[in-house]
Amino acid sequence: MGSSSVTLDSPCLGIQRLETQRLVIRLATKADLEAVFSIHADEEVNRYIPYETWLSPDDAVKWYERVQKRRIDNDAEQFVVVRKRDWKIIGTCIAFDFDKGDQSCEFGYVLNQADWNRGYMIEAMLALIDGLMSQPGINAVRAVVQGENVSSLKLLDKLGFKVVHTEKIDPGSGSEFCIRYHRLSSP
Repeated sequence: MGSSSVTLDSPCLGIQRLETQRLVIRLATKADLEAVFSIHADEEVNRYIPYETWLSPDDAVKWYERVQKRRIDNDAEQFVVVRKRDWKIIGTCIAFDFDKGDQSCEFGYVLNQADWNRGYMIEAMLALIDGLMSQPGINAVRAVVQGENVSSLKLLDKLGFKVVHTEKIDPGSGSEFCIRYHRLSSP
């Protein structure tokens, strides 16, 4: 896919750092919490992700505690997306739900609203997908997106993902919405 420099030291969760022309994708650390909080405190950024907008720095601390637990359990890896020009954290991405039988994992991402429509997320996700698919036992990447999230649907299309399933969800509040399941397999 894209050209990236990948450092690996164990299967599935062995990616430490990925680099593109404009970005560094690296493991999230506790020192990143202030920047990550500022991204997730924006309601529009959180509109289509499965948790509430963060209201205080304590939300970032709780998030990081979950990140650490998932790392220990080898259940997920959380990254930050750093713009090289000013070394600012502009987004996050995660790889999780590793399925050994299916040889796949799911991924997700968020980007600071001020950095939307600049090509950063496609650049970051090309590098992450390359890194994930270079891991032993990962031959496909999955994504789940709400049907109303047009920007993510366009991104996944540009990345070559195919819709494999669509369903309507009614969380019981009368606000039914559509979920689309996507998959990208290695060539």
